[in-house]
Amino acid sequence: MKRATSSHRPVPAFSLLMAAAAMTAIVAASTAAAADACKVKVNKKTGVISLAATNTGGLIGWRDGNSDQAHAFDYDACVIDGDDVVCPLSEPGTALATMPPPSCTVCIEDGTGKDCCARIKNCTPGVRDCVRVNEVEEMDASSYGAADALCPVGYKVQGGGASSSDFFDLQQLSVSRPNFNGNGWHCEGFNHNGVFPGSLGCYAICCRQP
Repeated sequence: MKRATSSHRPVPAFSLLMAAAAMTAIVAASTAAAADACKVKVNKKTGVISLAATNTGGLIGWRDGNSDQAHAFDYDACVIDGDDVVCPLSEPGTALATMPPPSCTVCIEDGTGKDCCARIKNCTPGVRDCVRVNEVEEMDASSYGAADALCPVGYKVQGGGASSSDFFDLQQLSVSRPNFNGNGWHCEGFNHNGVFPGSLGCYAICCRQP
């Protein structure tokens, strides 16, 4: 089977120590001054939010302006030029990538203790109580498929469902339930069409934990 779309996987919240270790192979932290300039960029086509910073003293992660909880950037998609970086908040296709933080302000954690913060334009502050996370798995002819729609960090699954897409309506949905970890929705199905592929859709309704 081959993946039709990227999954909405949760991005784990990194402690400063864990995130620093993860970034060692990408950017070596230093004792330089904190980032002296940063701004938020929002891709008009995809909605992915990125934070651009200049003269960072080592890249660790990001946090909401009113929170101490650090999140990992999508390091694989970061563009790094010396001490200047542009990093998406999370992997494109995940809820955290396009969901503004409650304060509408993003701060870079660079290990200096003097974080640089930037506000997202045209953003309304407030708690993003619930989000819908979608996952689509392509199934080859006469093949089984499974998909998991996973909630972002800090959210708990409250419901979900499954759907199939096939011109001849030859797909069978067999499983649609919360996953065993309680952080997403699990779906399974079988494509009975012996010639044409189909797709298995899976979605989760995720609400912020109190």
